[in-house]
Amino acid sequence: MSRSLLTAALVALSASVLVADGAAKDTPAAAATRKKLKTKVKIDVKNEFFREVLAEINEYVEEAGHTPIGWKYDLGVSMNTRVTFKGEGTVEEVLDKLLKIRELGYIVISKPGDRYDGWILIKMGKERGYPEKKKDE
Repeated sequence: MSRSLLTAALVALSASVLVADGAAKDTPAAAATRKKLKTKVKIDVKNEFFREVLAEINEYVEEAGHTPIGWKYDLGVSMNTRVTFKGEGTVEEVLDKLLKIRELGYIVISKPGDRYDGWILIKMGKERGYPEKKKDE
């Protein structure tokens, strides 16, 4: 194999590893949930329970032909909070706006074999889809 062909092959391999590295962190269930986050939604609620807003989001997800998103609430997050909210865009965009108001964040759980793999964890903080990196990482 010529040196230039070998170099080209190594560059291509390195690029594919870099691209795959981000995707490799997601389980198939988490990757499927990230696709669901691209679903278009339109929310207009007044004084509704937070859990009902998430159920409405799931109606759009199901209408788009996906299975519903599983929602999990971290400590300190109440699904009984009342919400008045109006917004449209992708699930990702609407969640960002909705959660920012309440100083909440979310992560897509990506743990092979975990009961909640592929679910979305609503939690205190600013995370948007991925766990926050710790300073030592």
